[in-house]
Amino acid sequence: MRTNVASDVVVFNGRDEFSQAISMEGSNAVGVSVAISFLAPSAQLDVYLQESNDLENWEDVATFAMRVTTIGYAADQEAELSMGYIRLRYAVSTGESVVLTAQVNAYKQ
Repeated sequence: MRTNVASDVVVFNGRDEFSQAISMEGSNAVGVSVAISFLAPSAQLDVYLQESNDLENWEDVATFAMRVTTIGYAADQEAELSMGYIRLRYAVSTGESVVLTAQVNAYKQ
């Protein structure tokens, strides 16, 4: 199930942003793609995959890490998910800001 979770979202350094929560609906794997349309000089974006069973308590998936340092497209894959919901957390760790679009594709492995 492919879902757009961010469209032209601006993320500023020091202020994390989160995607909407997505139900895994029996899936146990997810593909993540991110497109960067603006990247301030020296900025880098870190994307974290989080999962939850109750939509309140979120945990970073330890084996998932995506760092984007250039304008364009980046993709990563995570295959070991066990909870019912996922979301993405976006953080700019250096530089000023980033504008991004993101998509997740949940599937059963």
